[in-house]
Amino acid sequence: MPDHTLPDGFSRRTVLRSLAVTALAAPAVFSPLNTAFAAAPLWHPNPATDGLKAFEGIEADRGNHHPDRKYVVVEGDHYRFNIWKDDRDTTGGGDRQRTESKGMVQNGTALKMKNGETWTISYEMYIPSSLHGTSKFTHIFQTKTPSTNGGPWVTLDLTRSGSKEMINARAYANSGSPSIAQTELAPLRDKWITIEWTFTPGDKGKASCVIRNGSTVSQGLRDSFWLLSMTVGEKGAYDCIKAFSETDTTEDLKKFDVPTLIIHGDDDQIVPIAAAALKSAKIIPNATLKVYPGAPHGLAQTTAYKDTFNNDLLDFIKS
Repeated sequence: MPDHTLPDGFSRRTVLRSLAVTALAAPAVFSPLNTAFAAAPLWHPNPATDGLKAFEGIEADRGNHHPDRKYVVVEGDHYRFNIWKDDRDTTGGGDRQRTESKGMVQNGTALKMKNGETWTISYEMYIPSSLHGTSKFTHIFQTKTPSTNGGPWVTLDLTRSGSKEMINARAYANSGSPSIAQTELAPLRDKWITIEWTFTPGDKGKASCVIRNGSTVSQGLRDSFWLLSMTVGEKGAYDCIKAFSETDTTEDLKKFDVPTLIIHGDDDQIVPIAAAALKSAKIIPNATLKVYPGAPHGLAQTTAYKDTFNNDLLDFIKS
């Protein structure tokens, strides 16, 4: 078993969240709207209180060879999945290992994904340096049809070609199991990374996968955000969300008659750029659009982008 202890102070945030609506425009938490924003999270287990009841089942040591071992355990606010070198599953003639959780249970009810629905599943994961890719196969995420054992349909795999190891999202059931997205594994080890799937099951289904290489937020920014949030009443916060997500400002934007600078990060998870800046830049007469690759929603306060933001803003004012 990989004996890897998380760094001191690395309490974790492996709260897995799922969003399910018949149409999904972006992985954001909004009320169902005619603009197709996502609904509130359907699956948001708390490992400390829900434990393994957050899943429909655990599959590990199915031959019961090592009843003394703990394969999936709760560590504070996250789940830890363990496996030992001598573990072998009962399938595959001894060529594979298995430590799996399956299904999603919220408040005692198992959630089911149906054809034609669009789902987003977002979770954080820590891959130790002791876990390697293989030239054969290894799934660290997969979707299947339980009633028929059909699939896997889409998978997240740790692969290897020679000495080069990759993390690879794949359309596994398609001919040749083509990649949906892939990147090198080495930079993602020994840290928390974010995995976000969006897929629509069905005969003409589709899927996408985004892998984010963690984030670092200063304590000062956290404190500032907390202080700002504590000045807002609950009703005001909900009214704000309703106003900015449901109000059609198209006609107002058309009336702008002053120079306008629009700045947006293309990795904004709060206000998707496709539904905001890209549309506004086409509607506002003579608008200037600047897109910051990889920038989040709070780019003006983010170390990697705030100087660029300030310089772009000053240059625009001076012009």
